[in-house]
Amino acid sequence: MNDRPKNSNHPWLLYGWLTVVVISAILLVATLPRMRTAFEESGMAELVKQHIVLQRSGDTPETSHASIVFPIPRADGRSHRFVSYPIKIAGNLPRHEAVEKLLAGPPREALAEGAVTYIPSATSLRGLTVSNQIVFVDFSNGFLEPTEEDPDMDIRSAQVRRTLMANQSIRDVVILVEGVPLERLKNSTTGTGQ
Repeated sequence: MNDRPKNSNHPWLLYGWLTVVVISAILLVATLPRMRTAFEESGMAELVKQHIVLQRSGDTPETSHASIVFPIPRADGRSHRFVSYPIKIAGNLPRHEAVEKLLAGPPREALAEGAVTYIPSATSLRGLTVSNQIVFVDFSNGFLEPTEEDPDMDIRSAQVRRTLMANQSIRDVVILVEGVPLERLKNSTTGTGQ
């Protein structure tokens, strides 16, 4: 009958596996330069480098960056230019934290450039929500405190709007004071509008 034992090893199975390994190695070597080029062109190498630098500098992965905006008076004394200053945000409420830092006043580098704030120091943040890409930011009555330099509250409103709209995903900002829209409060004090 058959002289071969039933449990004999089949050399063709070993040769098949060796063939698969050799072909895979050849394909890997042949495509490695293309994969490397694609990886570099995708920008991932730069992102990985930035991530490593941030980790070494002590920034945690939760740290993000935002900008706060302060006006710098021009030489004529009647107009301003608005300058954005980068800040680090450590929490998971970046807009809220950015507004809190805006209310704290200009950072050292902004002061060195002549930046000021027209938001009264008695102002506190009562709440901030985002709905349909519109930010609703609610301040205390301190926001309404009259100042000689900003009697109509346009400059302080611009600071808040520009800070919150630095994020490109935001379409508009509605400023509230104690839950009432600022525009309604301004119209009632000036007698214009509705």
